[in-house]
Amino acid sequence: MQELVQKRLKATERGEEPAVDISDQSIADEILVGWDGIVDGDGEPVPFSQASKAILLDVPTMAGALIGAYFESLAEQKTKN
Repeated sequence: MQELVQKRLKATERGEEPAVDISDQSIADEILVGWDGIVDGDGEPVPFSQASKAILLDVPTMAGALIGAYFESLAEQKTKN
């Protein structure tokens, strides 16, 4: 999976449409391994679990937003190094 994510990242960096057939949902599921500071509407912490991750990734456009932020952070790290 990591190799597919890297191929997609490189295509995105070049401004190309990724040729890799992998869904945003699959990538988001792979890269989201935990979180801190996430609270519900009452301000209560939301613990990370596979179930809570699945609920989050079921929100329309959430997977795309997560991988977009992930790819941006990787590109920023590359620029700084």
